Amino acid sequence: MEKGFVKILKDRSDPRLFAMAEPIPGMDAGIFANYEGVDGGQTLTDQQTASSNASRIKLRYHDDKINEPWIFIGYAEQELLIAEAISRGWITGAGTAQEHYENGITASMKFYGIDDADIATYLAGPDVAFSAGTALDQIAVQKYIALFMNGGYEAFSNKEERGYQL
Repeated sequence: MEKGFVKILKDRSDPRLFAMAEPIPGMDAGIFANYEGVDGGQTLTDQQTASSNASRIKLRYHDDKINEPWIFIGYAEQELLIAEAISRGWITGAGTAQEHYENGITASMKFYGIDDADIATYLAGPDVAFSAGTALDQIAVQKYIALFMNGGYEAFSNKEERGYQL
């Protein structure tokens, strides 16, 4: 797992981390402190050295040859795109940006089997609760998370477009 992505998930206490990654070897699953990533900017040799103290991608990605279907645009991404369009003032009459933002996050979490109580807790978190002043950055981060292992370079394009720094 990549360090910046793991940090985004840990900073938000995002339970999707447990569905996407294995804990550091020898550590217990389901505890945020037991997950780390490697710096994607390091050389491959340095990444290999650091990987002994980092989380691996969830085994199901290796064991299940089918995994997630390739989704060109899923419901989670659609809702986050609508939230962005409303936040930018590109559309009106389609509900609120917050409503679509929360729908997108909820859809992504449901995809990973996260229960309703954990979703509600996550949506109320300080780095996640919708704020009109930071909406575009929040939406970009959530699209980045929702597109994990799906959508090719789309997640990275969105991150770069917003200039979001990990």
